Amino acid sequence: MVVFASPLFQFRIMNQASKIVSDALLGLDFKNVEIGGVVYTIKPPTIKVICSAIHHFSNIGMTGDNIMEAIKKLPGVTDDMLKGISCFICGREYDRGPARRGAG
Repeated sequence: MVVFASPLFQFRIMNQASKIVSDALLGLDFKNVEIGGVVYTIKPPTIKVICSAIHHFSNIGMTGDNIMEAIKKLPGVTDDMLKGISCFICGREYDRGPARRGAG
């Protein structure tokens, strides 16, 4: 089966592709998300951010003979899950308070 694309269809794809590339070059490729009353600007992750998130997600070891056994282990791995998600939202691991920064 041979499918031919119309010139208008090709133009729309090229136009959309050029918009994606130009938005990325101009720094306009972001979304604002509200979480708990705080607005975060989410930008496409860099390689460093992806690797950092994978580092935290790799610490999550959920095993079990069935799904219920795996779900029971969720409370014990929330710290690594949240750190991984934080990498994508904040671009880094979220620092939870003054005690971690060395301040009293």
